[in-house]
Amino acid sequence: MIITRSNLPKNIPCYFLFYFVLIILALSLIGCDQSYNEVMADDTIDDVGVVLDLTNEALEQDDGDFILSELPVDFSALNAIIDEIIMQNLNAVGQFILYYLLIVWTFFLSLPVYIRAVSYISMIAAFIGTIASHALGIYRNKNEWQKHPGHDLMYSYFINSGTFQRKKSYNDAHKLLRDRKWLLVSFAGLAFRLGNYSNKSKILMFILAFAYIPLAIIGFCEMVFRILFGTIWLLVFNLIHSLMLFGTKLISFLMIPISKIFDNAMRNVQYCPHCYNTFNMPEFICPECGRVHKELIPGRCGVLFVRCGCNKKILPCATFTGRSRLVAKCPACTVELAAANARHLSIALIGGESTGKTAFLSAFSKSYIDNAKKKKALTVNGKPANYFDELSRIFSSGKTSKESESRTYSLVHRYGKREKDNLVIYDTLADYILADSYPRSPKYLGYCDGIIVLIDPLSVRSVRDTLATVGDTKTTTDYSADEVDKLVVQFKNQYAKICGIKSGKMSRIPVAIVVNKVDIEIVKSEIGWDTISELYNQNMAAYDNDLDGAKNQICRAYLEKLGLINVLNNIDATFLNVDYFPVSAIGHVSEEGVKFTPIGVLNPVAWIARKNHSSISVIFSPDGLCLKLVKLHEKFVKTLRSIKR
Repeated sequence: MIITRSNLPKNIPCYFLFYFVLIILALSLIGCDQSYNEVMADDTIDDVGVVLDLTNEALEQDDGDFILSELPVDFSALNAIIDEIIMQNLNAVGQFILYYLLIVWTFFLSLPVYIRAVSYISMIAAFIGTIASHALGIYRNKNEWQKHPGHDLMYSYFINSGTFQRKKSYNDAHKLLRDRKWLLVSFAGLAFRLGNYSNKSKILMFILAFAYIPLAIIGFCEMVFRILFGTIWLLVFNLIHSLMLFGTKLISFLMIPISKIFDNAMRNVQYCPHCYNTFNMPEFICPECGRVHKELIPGRCGVLFVRCGCNKKILPCATFTGRSRLVAKCPACTVELAAANARHLSIALIGGESTGKTAFLSAFSKSYIDNAKKKKALTVNGKPANYFDELSRIFSSGKTSKESESRTYSLVHRYGKREKDNLVIYDTLADYILADSYPRSPKYLGYCDGIIVLIDPLSVRSVRDTLATVGDTKTTTDYSADEVDKLVVQFKNQYAKICGIKSGKMSRIPVAIVVNKVDIEIVKSEIGWDTISELYNQNMAAYDNDLDGAKNQICRAYLEKLGLINVLNNIDATFLNVDYFPVSAIGHVSEEGVKFTPIGVLNPVAWIARKNHSSISVIFSPDGLCLKLVKLHEKFVKTLRSIKR
């Protein structure tokens, strides 16, 4: 006997379940009617009759004006009677259902043992099939998310995607519930595979024919129980799932404005180092697919996290969930940013050609990063990396090179996992300032927090002549030929134009006048730290017992002596906060193969940071105070903001 197909139907017809439900409802109605008749015969109905009789008497005796309050009726008692009737009907229905369940159970126990065994086995297999169908339906659709039409993001699971997944999961679960072919541990599935099995051996097929018959019977019973119980199971869990999603949807809609408030409060104003554009929200890039997200904020796509349109990566969408750790781009020019949400401390570096700006940047970056390494929980990274690699080579080799373009250097400060601060130094070529022609907009001057004016004493002829008289010709080979006073005037005019400073008005931005190459002996003898300390100690009262004030007076007097009084007057006419710093970026005469030994390069930036109450000032503090100062600074800034508001 060759079996070519199974006699087991592929799917139990839906009308079988429909008729079964109709029979149950009919029996329930009959039972309810009988229970109702029994309740109506109860003594409690007499109380209701009394109430109705009293109401009729009141209506007959009344002149036509019927006042409900005058009825001799206790409404609380009436409500209690009605509640009692309802409870009696419910109890009657429950008793009816329990009665027929007992009848079914009694009938089931009266069946032969082998029929009960088949039923037990079928029920267990049906239960396994129901759970497996439900689980597989959910698993198949776990990555089914609904895409937002306005963004390259998916809707939040708790708002739209969850409902979308639920519908697809339960539709698939219902299909799997009625499909006997897929489940390996199903008797119906075994009967199906056995019924479609063929072999040339007649003996084997004859034996399999006897095995097929009990499998088909048990499989049929299994499918009946699976569809019956599975439909109820999926209906109940679908309802529970829907209610849970409805609750989480309400919570999500309540959380969206709260999350937006916190996100906006934690944002910092950002500046593009390339186009100098100002913005609050950069564009973020998905690390998985490279998609650019312009509005990665809390909303219908997510309160704390969102799923990218590639459906492979979950991204943070708020500042407090780590959005700033993603790669960010400027929304105007799409250039990659050094940091996404760091507090900026921007400094403009001004100086003529060969004043030592490149050497100053090289010495400063090396000293600054080395000093930051001593601080716990703080990491400083220079970006772009190739710029700082070049500065590092210059520092080690001792060989400087002339600038060929304006550059922007960023020192990103990471405290733990968060990038909180970004020290940005704008190095603009002197030729652009003197010609009043900028390849890119000089808008960065409008949001600079400090200015460093680098002055080379060798640019003054009298200094070079003095060195020549003592036979020091090696030192005078490299000096700035640009006129310092003209450079400062052009810069001052451009700054006033960008910042909108009118005549007679002054800027409070701190300006550090840095006198470079203080390692030269004749300069060192005038404004070196040893000289300043000696002069201060000789007459402290003349400097109001202020060493920093003494330093400023001595450096200013030296520059006036060099004939740079016009430069100083132009700066004093525009800026209120001016300080002077003797510095040597290289520490000795520039010589290839001899690395830098800088003197005082951190002081100008440290002063500007303190003037701006910037948290990067912790770099210049003792090691043990680093984290404490960060926390104190954050509290101080919050206090200042609250006072301003």
